[in-house]
Amino acid sequence: PQPRGLASAAAAAEKKEEMFCFHCEQHDAGMCGTDAGGVCGKTPVVANLQDLTIQALKAISQYMRTANGLLAAGKGDAAVEKTMAEADAFYLDAAFATLTNVNFDQARFLDTVEKAANIMEELKAAISKMGGDAKAGSAAVRFGEVSAVEGDAKSRAAYEEVGVKARAGRVGNEDLNSVMEMTTYGLKGLCAYMHHAARLGKSDPTIVAQMHQVVAEIADAEAACAAGDAVGLGELVANALKIGELNVGVVKMLSDGHSEMFGVPEPNDVKWYQPGQVPRDRPAVLISGHDLIDMEALLQQAEKRGMDVYTHGEMLPAHGYPKLRAFNCLKGHYAGPWQLQKMEFGQFPGSILMTSNCIIEPRKKYRDRIFTKNSVGFPGVVHVPENADLGVVLDKAADFHANNNENIPASQLEVGSVTTGHGHQWILSHAGTIVDMIKSGDIKHFFVIGGCDGSEGSRSYFHDLAVKTPENSVILTMGCGKYRFNHLKLDPIQGKIPRVLDLGQCNDTYSGVVVASALAEAFSCGINDLPLSFAISWFEQKAVVLLLSCLHLGIKNIHLGPNLPAFVTPNVLNFLVENYGIRPTDPNKVDADLKGMLGEK
Repeated sequence: PQPRGLASAAAAAEKKEEMFCFHCEQHDAGMCGTDAGGVCGKTPVVANLQDLTIQALKAISQYMRTANGLLAAGKGDAAVEKTMAEADAFYLDAAFATLTNVNFDQARFLDTVEKAANIMEELKAAISKMGGDAKAGSAAVRFGEVSAVEGDAKSRAAYEEVGVKARAGRVGNEDLNSVMEMTTYGLKGLCAYMHHAARLGKSDPTIVAQMHQVVAEIADAEAACAAGDAVGLGELVANALKIGELNVGVVKMLSDGHSEMFGVPEPNDVKWYQPGQVPRDRPAVLISGHDLIDMEALLQQAEKRGMDVYTHGEMLPAHGYPKLRAFNCLKGHYAGPWQLQKMEFGQFPGSILMTSNCIIEPRKKYRDRIFTKNSVGFPGVVHVPENADLGVVLDKAADFHANNNENIPASQLEVGSVTTGHGHQWILSHAGTIVDMIKSGDIKHFFVIGGCDGSEGSRSYFHDLAVKTPENSVILTMGCGKYRFNHLKLDPIQGKIPRVLDLGQCNDTYSGVVVASALAEAFSCGINDLPLSFAISWFEQKAVVLLLSCLHLGIKNIHLGPNLPAFVTPNVLNFLVENYGIRPTDPNKVDADLKGMLGEK
């Protein structure tokens, strides 16, 4: 197998190293540590500017820690609070942009770095106004040195001073560094979910303040290591788990916000259109990502203009929300998971709107009709500004339809179906039936199989596991990992409870926690004592923070794959195995794993 982690650079020793990135599952030793750019397609310059952005966020957190303390002491005013709120909004967007397959736009990152410097100056002024010490922290000092470098040399300076290997060099201990990196990548996922929640008007100042506290402590620990001071592994692990704890609160806010704004999810059989099988009688728009605020705005505008809307990827769960599926223009779901978009987007007869991850470099066939929004960006792709209407997206759909109006008769369309909308509210409304079926033996086991999807062949583990689960078991799924098996037609148990319950997007892991907690309460036991097994596929940093949330909740024996994170060292992995029973997946060991999950010998 390919070497992974910091040691993987040795595999590319003959290539000039211009970047190093290992924050996602697709880390490849032959690319993500050279001048070739990342497997995801980002350039070395973008990778290095992302590292500089993270350095800026650490610096802002050090300032915000001071400002929050002064504010809590009653020394602030409305102007100070406004400055801090603007800093927080910037923070979430900037962090989200550094996630895998979100923003590839070098110009946008240069602008982010400049804005970060301005925000630090505003925070220093606010701190001084409150009578505090506005001296730059360790992270701000290093950020200032790199951001002051002009032109093309800025990227190299970022790589050498604030990149992954530079951080590791200052820490000097690979295990301490491993936990710090895990916390940093968990932070990225946390900020992404906080960004989604903020779009719904949901925020918790306490969570935000505690996030800044954790990040500031990571920056402090890095500086302490560089100075030769002792830093304990235990306190760093506690910080990582704190990020997981905060995320539990954030995904609850997100779940509540979705239900309050769009109605409680309900099961819905959705028409599933494959490439080449979409009706062409009206202009059409495809929406991908996670942002349901953008989804509603698109539906409202498309309805007025007589256009059709189709969902893609993690927008499938939108069909479960009553207020969204009430729009007549919402016609169905299109194609497969995110990693197939380069093959499938070109066959969609209209425009495409990316509201969040994951975007891949668009092919020429559809590059002029794909648009980005929010934190998403790609060079040469039109970006729709915040609060702007979606007219440019709809205009492109109309233009494409006018010039490509060959229709496919409905009788020739091959239309499938897929069911979504089994949120925790629906499951809890059937709790009595489910508990009775468990007691009678009609339901023997629950499996949580979900997370992220990707292109690796070893992800077949999750499909094979789902196929082999016994007929008297229930699969709870969420995220795009569901595409490995949500096409399966499995008979309901006793005609009452579906075999596969789609809880929603990746953030709807919260629904899984609610269901597990309710079952544990019903049977007066802990979650780990339930007939419940977890098989989680990960890809990027949202999955990292969801894993940290599970660990915070004490959930054990999670089967994680298809590869373990490259930023996890052998000693840290051993800690996770000994304390939480983390187990790597292996597509050749599905049968053995299933027996273990079922308690069979």
